[in-house]
Amino acid sequence: MKNLKSKFIEPNGSLNGNGKIIISVASLLIVLIQQLLAAFQIKFSGNWIAIVAVVNTERQ
Repeated sequence: MKNLKSKFIEPNGSLNGNGKIIISVASLLIVLIQQLLAAFQIKFSGNWIAIVAVVNTERQ
């Protein structure tokens, strides 16, 4: 668990690599949710492109 935490958070408490790892994990979670909804034939009426765009927005 400690090794996993070190992948996401620096020792000083900030996000590792400007949050790119967290953004990648969030994008994979979106894909997982899309696949689960498709597997159970649940229609999502939202805009996936807008959701992905919000997740991919990085702080500079």
